[in-house]
Formats: sequence, structure tokens, C-alpha cells
Amino acid sequence: MNENHFNFDDPTLSDAEKYQSLLVFVNGCANLIRNSALALRTYQEFLEDETGQSQAARDFLEKSQRLADNLRDDAEFILERAADTSDQERIDLNPIVKSVAERARKIMTSPLEVNLDAGKKVMVNANVYQLQDAFFDAVTLVANAAEKLGQGTILSVKRISLTANQLGLMGSNCDEGDFVAVNVKIASMANDSQMVASHQLVDNARRDDLLEQLVFWTGTAMLHNGETITDPENPTRNISFLFPQTQELIDIQESGDEWKGHETILLVDDEDMIWDVIIDMLSELGYLVILAENGQEAIDIYKGNPGGIDLVLMDMVMPVMNAREAFPLLKEIDPKVKVLLSSGFVSQEDAKDVLEAGAKGFLRKPYRLAELAKAIRNILDNKPQR
Repeated sequence: MNENHFNFDDPTLSDAEKYQSLLVFVNGCANLIRNSALALRTYQEFLEDETGQSQAARDFLEKSQRLADNLRDDAEFILERAADTSDQERIDLNPIVKSVAERARKIMTSPLEVNLDAGKKVMVNANVYQLQDAFFDAVTLVANAAEKLGQGTILSVKRISLTANQLGLMGSNCDEGDFVAVNVKIASMANDSQMVASHQLVDNARRDDLLEQLVFWTGTAMLHNGETITDPENPTRNISFLFPQTQELIDIQESGDEWKGHETILLVDDEDMIWDVIIDMLSELGYLVILAENGQEAIDIYKGNPGGIDLVLMDMVMPVMNAREAFPLLKEIDPKVKVLLSSGFVSQEDAKDVLEAGAKGFLRKPYRLAELAKAIRNILDNKPQR
């Protein structure tokens, strides 16, 4: 679990990543403030009957109501101006959740059961990397609590239709419609349907401990026009993310045949959380994908498939052998090898030596899947990279 989601001074983050992190922070804080103001306003309405004939009490209550309304309006003002979905694209949640589960299992000591919406694509407008981080954070938090109770954890994805009344009872600000729910809960809670909005937590001490997580989850959900819903007594045992469903086609499929292909791509990356998402996307476009976890594996696979690999998508920073070490060896095997570099830690300027040596392009992580699809197609078609 990420111990600090909002380290804006991190030198490894690009300006775009810092901007997205700031958006999550602002949306998360503003939403928690708005929900607190709404809850306060509800409590004040109950107090109206208790003020009796005391004019001073009624005046005080009226002033506090105006303050709560102003606080809510200020939060709404911030939320309206902090909404930015420019980095989102329509994607299937199933491979994202699957990749999160596979990574979580590597560090968990208790069982993790995963229930996907089998045989169906569960489409939402999303930033892949933001959702992966939020889901992984939630899974590890719940798993830690489950282990202390000797229980396992359940991670599930399902479609659900909710009315305005149902959403209101959950404390949600979403409009009624069809949603995708990603739920993480302790196995013993599998039949517990009680879920309310995260701002209704009653354990103040626990809330303080979890405040950064709540801001992170809520902000991420808000940027996806969704909601975070947690157990009212203990959010570490039941966390749900609610997102509006979108149409069936992912963005890259709407371009028709423009980005589709039949070639073989060697994906070289040690970041296991991106494997399923990228492989699923490229497979949808018609590509065959082979996976290597480091540069040495890539060399062995490329050497063992002479003429069988059309493009290598390779991360710059990996254990065992990085891209700088692997690229010249690939060139020795095949002087015409086509390599597309990517990294979240190295800039294009830092990769200049590999590009000058013959690599065909560079993508800074996090990138949109549509950007990846376009870059791959351009390289395979010998079009210049921009």
C-alpha cells in the first residue's frame, strides 16, 4: 500500500502525474467536506424542534445552518472546477481488477478470492493507473485487517442498477442509472449488504488514521464520476467503488481498423500490474503478445523466435537487465529490430542515447492505451513518431 499518495515533491513524478495527483487530492478533500456539511445540515434540521421558544437558540441554529450551506456550496464550487476527465478512456475493468489481484497475492499471506463479471466486458471511463492504485490500496488495507481476524478477502466486480432513492440511502451524490461496483471485503462480511458513504464513519480515531486513504479513494472515484462507499463502523472491512457504466466499445476500437493489427509484440516490463491491461487491449486489436519480465528474458525470447517478433515494447528500468543493456544485444540479433521504449522514471531526454542508437519511439508512463495503440501502429507501418 502506498504510504503517501500525495507527495507532490517527488522528483520521479512528471508534471502530468503531479497534476493528476493534485486533482485526486482536491476532489477527495472537497467531497468529504461537502458530505460533512450535508450531514451537519441534516442534524440541524432535527434540532429545530428542540429550540422551543428561545429566540437566541433559533438565531444560533439559523446561523449554523447558513454556515453549513455555505460550506457545502464552497465544496460544490471546487468540485465543479476540479473535474478533469481528459486522461480517461473507455476501458474494461475486468483486466484491471485481475492485475491488481495478481499483484496483491504476491504480498498477502491470507486467501484472496476474485469474482469477475465473467464473459462480459465491464466498461467505464477511466484512467487505468489511477484505478489500479486505488484498488490495490483498498485490497491491501482490507487484507491486512482480514489477516488479523484469520479471514480471507473477497474482491469482486459486478454490474448494478440503482435508483435515486437507493443512492440517497447510501449517501451517494451520483445520478441514478447503471453502475459498475468494485467491492473489497473481508470474507466473513460477504453477505453484509450494509454500505454507506465514506463520510458517515463514526469511529473518529479510526477516521483520522484512514483520512489519507479516504481522500485518495474518494478523490479517485470523484474524478471518474463515481463514489466510494464503505462500512459505517469500520471501513477496513468493506470498501466499494461505484462507477457509471459506459458503452461497450473501448475508445481504441472506435477507430475501426486504423490501430488494429495481426503482428506479434514482445512486452518487456517488470511492472506486473500493467501486464493484463496491456495484453488485453492489444489482443482486442488483434495482436499476439508475448511477455518478458526483464531484458535478459527478452533477449532469450527474441533469439528463440527468429523473424517471429514484429515489435518490442520495452520498459527502460528493470531488474536483471534494463533497456540500455538489452537494446544493443537485440540489435546484434536483428539490426532491423523495432523497439518502442517506455518509462515512468526516465524521461525521453534521458532515453536519448537509446533512441539515437535506433529505438523507434518513447512513451512516458502513465500513458493512455490509445496513445500506445497509435504508437505501435505507426512504428509497424514505418510512420514517423511525433
